[in-house]
Amino acid sequence: MVCKCIYVYVLLYLLFTVELYQSVIKANQTENSERRMLKLKKLLHELPEMNFETFHFLARHLAVVASKEEVNKV
Repeated sequence: MVCKCIYVYVLLYLLFTVELYQSVIKANQTENSERRMLKLKKLLHELPEMNFETFHFLARHLAVVASKEEVNKV
């Protein structure tokens, strides 16, 4: 489980530009979940197109994996 968390952390670090990374960390510390999601969504749309498309692909893949949790035990 720890290995999976580190993998996702590294992926996010690589997807977000250096300019946006600190903003993402700060936005993720927002206590109100609705405000946090709005801030993160806004930052996603500031990504370069290739980074945004990669994130979108990864998010769709992880949604499929999560939908099959009974089978894959994730």
